[in-house]
Amino acid sequence: MNFGEFCDLVENYKGARGCGSADKKREASFHGDKEFGENFESAKKLLWKGYMPDAMKSAFSGFETEFEAKTSMVGMDIEGHDFDVAAILSGDEEQWFKHKPVGGAPSVHIIFNGNAHCGIPAMNFYIQSAVINKLAELLELECQIKVSASYQMQGALSSPKKNIRARDLSLFVSVKDYDEPSNAKRLGGVSHPSFFRRNVFAVMENPDGKLYGDADTTNAWGYGYNGEDLVSEDEMNSMFGSDYTFRIPSPESHHFGDVESAVKYCKSVLAEIKSKIGVAA
Repeated sequence: MNFGEFCDLVENYKGARGCGSADKKREASFHGDKEFGENFESAKKLLWKGYMPDAMKSAFSGFETEFEAKTSMVGMDIEGHDFDVAAILSGDEEQWFKHKPVGGAPSVHIIFNGNAHCGIPAMNFYIQSAVINKLAELLELECQIKVSASYQMQGALSSPKKNIRARDLSLFVSVKDYDEPSNAKRLGGVSHPSFFRRNVFAVMENPDGKLYGDADTTNAWGYGYNGEDLVSEDEMNSMFGSDYTFRIPSPESHHFGDVESAVKYCKSVLAEIKSKIGVAA
């Protein structure tokens, strides 16, 4: 679904059934900052206000400090120049591919996994969000970019009357389409921990019984667990029509446990993009 459709669903939320958690009491390590994580109504603000509070700024600040401390280069072999990952990701370079003709720009779909188990702290979400924003910012200079949030969870739904205890869920929310400019606040809002742990939970709870083609279907106990490979890359390419699809793993990935790991991950993603797209005109 697109972002507007998701917003409509959440705005019309009427309260949970069963063991609903969308509006449970805030836990700082689980829901994140108080402004957006205090309760479900607070999390709704992520839909229209976006997210760039101090916690996000701190994550970016940490990235910049770490990038400045890195001096390693990754050769890009474009016009004889090396690719200085540290400088580019800290904002010191305007672009990383050299003026590929816009008319021949490939379409690239970045799909980030927005769900994580209950033990993953809010800061992992913030670090993942910083990576998503930076990749989108850099890539849209040379490519047609689409960014989607993916919630693929095994055993996420149940249908009690049908005695179905666990059904898988694959939900995709388009956050930035090809013809839209990157919006850091919107990307930050969708990758906020309470976007998943309140807004997506609300959709899973299906309080009005209008989703999933089944009024009896609601969230399973525990809301399932990570199943980011439920939909293959080939299936996603077929659904969304992009030339290339790049997945960003869940906040529970070790890549987002600390800044140093995220820096290494950024380098590997950018190297993979270069090797697949091959932007030499």
